[in-house]
Amino acid sequence: MPWHLKTLGRHPWNRRWRFRNIKSSEKVCADLIRVAKEKNLKVKGPVRRPTKPLRIIRRKTPCGEGSEIWDHFRMRIHKGLINLHSPSEIVKQSTCISIEPGVEVEVTITDASINPPPFFFNFFILLLFFSINLFNKLIICC
Repeated sequence: MPWHLKTLGRHPWNRRWRFRNIKSSEKVCADLIRVAKEKNLKVKGPVRRPTKPLRIIRRKTPCGEGSEIWDHFRMRIHKGLINLHSPSEIVKQSTCISIEPGVEVEVTITDASINPPPFFFNFFILLLFFSINLFNKLIICC
């Protein structure tokens, strides 16, 4: 076990979130940071990651004849990262924050003797923010 985990009694853990709207994601991030700061933990983040746009463009008509009308569907995946240093007892307490409907949360606690963390990042939290925009009948080509 690394020396900094032996002296502090802290274990690496990570959380993964998936969101359908950004407001609920910001609320969960703020709640997590608030709980961590109340417990006097070292917090870095949230760090915004690049947004990945996903696009699906399909033809509306099933046959090959007629005018070309297309459906456009777009989903943006917003990502963020929060680094925390926390004992396992605090992890259990921080899972009691209120989470809005439509939010998926995954918590993983790893043993430092099996999977040692990188140099001084004991934990990472990956935040996936989903915002969905649907565009129908945007482009009509003849």
